[in-house]
Amino acid sequence: MPEISAIVPAYNCSRYLERCVQSILGQTFTDFELILVDDGSTDGSGELCDRLAVEDSRIKVIHKENGGAGSARNAGMKVASAPYWVFPDSDDWMEPDMLEVLHSHIVECGADIAVCGFTASYYYEKPEFGEKTCPEKGFLKDKREIRDFFTRYFPDGLAGYLWNKMYKADIIVKSGVEFTDMRRYQDGMFNLELVDYLDSAVLVDSCLYHYKLNDVEDVFEKYPVNKFELMCRLLDEYQARLLKWGLDQPPQKEKIASFFLRGVVSCIDSIYSPGWGFDKKQRKAYLNELSGSGQVRQMLAIRKSYGRYPDCVLSLLEKRRLLSIRLLVRAKMFLKKYLKPVFRILKRWGIKK
Repeated sequence: MPEISAIVPAYNCSRYLERCVQSILGQTFTDFELILVDDGSTDGSGELCDRLAVEDSRIKVIHKENGGAGSARNAGMKVASAPYWVFPDSDDWMEPDMLEVLHSHIVECGADIAVCGFTASYYYEKPEFGEKTCPEKGFLKDKREIRDFFTRYFPDGLAGYLWNKMYKADIIVKSGVEFTDMRRYQDGMFNLELVDYLDSAVLVDSCLYHYKLNDVEDVFEKYPVNKFELMCRLLDEYQARLLKWGLDQPPQKEKIASFFLRGVVSCIDSIYSPGWGFDKKQRKAYLNELSGSGQVRQMLAIRKSYGRYPDCVLSLLEKRRLLSIRLLVRAKMFLKKYLKPVFRILKRWGIKK
């Protein structure tokens, strides 16, 4: 039986999948199985999974109808045989010693979960220029400390994402926690639900995972049309956990407001993108829904500054100046399409996806 199961959902990811797989196969820790779950791909990703499996006996392949990353991970967990699990994304990659470092820490500390840092960068950037997010080294030995960590760092990704963690499989199996059918944020929902079953966690102060940020051409392709609805579901779950755990404090509220409102801005961008296919009437109705949302108003009341572009969009939304929003977003779309190098500079200046 292998020591680690790496479960990777694969859907229309042929551009990046092989790099991800090779980063796993090249790990200094070699006692693992790699489970590739082809989630009904139509771009040849499924065939690529099969070819890679022929080349390395540690790879298992599951083919299934498209159901989203959550259902793909659930399918992978059903066949995973190792005592420790990791969940890389198909378009990301690992440092060569990630499995070794996380495994040594989780075993030596007897922890239920190990968390490391990550580097976020665009595919055209060298990793050393990416944005690093890393926890302070530590050991969380009781539920209060674990809950505080997960709620405090959930919006930053350290706690919310799957791929920078190693899980003790027995904890997941006994808890019965599975991934929801949400097309986005199912990783955050999974972690929030699992927290109640964790008794200890080890934090590794190294950035061992590389997260690929969406490129300007395909930034909207991963956003489902019901993204705002999914964001609201996640916000409700997060706030419910804060109340349940007695952690409903300003720092947590301000961080989730930042996460939520940046998502609102990305939704506004998306309604003007070809990918969503909204007409003028649909865009107006969507903006009215956002500006009239109680959750949006609640988060706007405690918002901070998030950069020039997000601040402008949110201010216009609060004042219900829908035409001005349209003009501002159209200007951004023009920059993205025709002035890509300039847009990259402006993105770092404060125009976020």
